Amino acid sequence: MPLARIMPLSGNLNLNCLIHESNNQTLTFWPAWTCIEGSRNPVEDAQHCVTKAGLSWANVHACATGQLGQLLVNAAADATEALSPAHQWVPWVTVNGAPLDDLNNVISIVCNDYQGPTKPAICNA
Repeated sequence: MPLARIMPLSGNLNLNCLIHESNNQTLTFWPAWTCIEGSRNPVEDAQHCVTKAGLSWANVHACATGQLGQLLVNAAADATEALSPAHQWVPWVTVNGAPLDDLNNVISIVCNDYQGPTKPAICNA
């Protein structure tokens, strides 16, 4: 059983609940996520980070300390276990099915491999 499934309160619970609270909108949860991840004590600093990002700490905390948080963490663990190719480290980022081992150049790698009609603006920066 993955560790996240037996922890009573963890950063993973807060982060999964943060994503849920933001309706999975990256631009909404990302400021809080980076604040939490950059903290020396992510669990203790989560409230400050979530509130600073304009989200409801009451909702995130209720989720993280309740059944919903456990369900979200379990779903994330199941999705991680089902990755193909199987993950070997975290974060596990793939482009065209191949893992990226150089996370310092994610933007250039993604922009070089992008096949859509119009490259995202960040590729032209």
